Amino acid sequence: MVAFINLRYESQLHHAARVAEILELVVDPAERGRGLGGALFDYACDQARAHGCRQIELTTNQLRRDARRFYARKGMLNSHYKFTMPLDLEAGAAPRENRIGC
Repeated sequence: MVAFINLRYESQLHHAARVAEILELVVDPAERGRGLGGALFDYACDQARAHGCRQIELTTNQLRRDARRFYARKGMLNSHYKFTMPLDLEAGAAPRENRIGC
């Protein structure tokens, strides 16, 4: 695999419209810097518009600094916080640290 994107569309009540969400956008590390990620992102935006979406969204781990810079350069705004909680912890156990892939 060189590059991959997973995109979903859904109607969201709080937007009163359809929204697209990029669930995954992956480019093989050996292929980065060649415009594949940008092309996939642009394709996702075009598809979202074609499906009548008002907005495109995604979430990325706070530790992924390069990804955050990439999305900011593409015009995305960091407008929300995402909270997560593992459901496999014992009662009262401290949450795990934030790590890539977790």
